Amino acid sequence: MFFDDYPRATENQLFIYTLTKALGSTDIEVLEEKTISYLEASLRVHDCVAIILDVMSAFPEAPEHEALAGIEILRRCRAGSYGVFNSRTLIYMRTARGELHVKELAFTRGCTDYFTAGSQDDKLLDILVKRLG
Repeated sequence: MFFDDYPRATENQLFIYTLTKALGSTDIEVLEEKTISYLEASLRVHDCVAIILDVMSAFPEAPEHEALAGIEILRRCRAGSYGVFNSRTLIYMRTARGELHVKELAFTRGCTDYFTAGSQDDKLLDILVKRLG
């Protein structure tokens, strides 16, 4: 599962294309969601082997989570809101947010690892292919 609120950004399109191609010989399907509501609906019906979340996005109707929707989805996953399987799955944060407090918040909430979008995409792809491919 891949979530980013800017899916048409060139680096996001390239990341999805490369990931889909790299996992093409497996039975893993790359699901791409563009809004929080669609992401939550998908997480409720799919058991994901890995989830890639963007930190930056406003959480609908929750100003206390402004621009930290990925962190809130991470918290909800770990709390079991989207099923037991998704509470234990690999969850990677892939974001442009590099502030130390945001990174610490992600790890405190239980992310598997944290990557800077664009500049660390190759590293994340290598890890995903090794673990899933």
